[in-house]
Amino acid sequence: ETTYAAGGGTVTFIPAIPPATEGENGTNAKLVLDNAEINCPGFTAIAFKSEEDLDIELKGTNVFTANNGIASEGNLNIIGEGTLKIKGTEDGIESEGGIAVNSGTIEISDFQSVRATRAGLRAKEGDVTINGGTVTIRSEESDIHGIYASPNSKDEFGTVYIDGGKVDINVKDRGIYAGKNIVIDDKADVDVISTDDDGLHSYEGNITIGGNAVVKVVSEDGEQILEAEHIILAAGSKPLILPIPGMDLPGVLTSDELFRMKSVPESLTII
Repeated sequence: ETTYAAGGGTVTFIPAIPPATEGENGTNAKLVLDNAEINCPGFTAIAFKSEEDLDIELKGTNVFTANNGIASEGNLNIIGEGTLKIKGTEDGIESEGGIAVNSGTIEISDFQSVRATRAGLRAKEGDVTINGGTVTIRSEESDIHGIYASPNSKDEFGTVYIDGGKVDINVKDRGIYAGKNIVIDDKADVDVISTDDDGLHSYEGNITIGGNAVVKVVSEDGEQILEAEHIILAAGSKPLILPIPGMDLPGVLTSDELFRMKSVPESLTII
């Protein structure tokens, strides 16, 4: 194993150990982040140039300020009881395969403004699975997803599973985007706010929320808890803005804005 100094902490790389005999299990390669501090704006803090699975163990509080926090060409597994804070990023944690968060605390914020779509957790050819721990993603920039599992033409992956832990997302673009399905278990604590787009978006699959039928509705008037035997979430769609001069003038309303009005107008023209 090799240990590198990283600010006031360390980063230790432990190579994978193959199985000693057929039928036995080996161990994945592992990075141990122990109070590591990496400040490299414009670059990736940690890039793993291998397609093998990589375990990332969190110890203490680790802070990365970089274009990309962690990028791997294989599957990523987050373990440990520490914290990883990623700031000033385009993609917080990116994998060419899948991403699994099993424990620890991940905080991703202060995204850079970029034209291409980016995300806090981004799996390009795999699933995103949250089994435990806490994941917090914050962004006020456009084109930033909270969690993104890319669609796949072979329909093999692209699902977001939230089986446990706590997920807290507040972004402008889609909170959770899945190329296939979104599956949320009743053991998970999920709070997703998308100010300009869908909170949960499945490209060509289903959204399944298990457990008791309890939904928290957040609006300008505050929070409201709804409980029922069965709850149907009808997300609807966005009103189409016609390409007509003057559509941005005061008094021109979409159907959404019309239904929010507190009183009936004296006159109204519907196009």
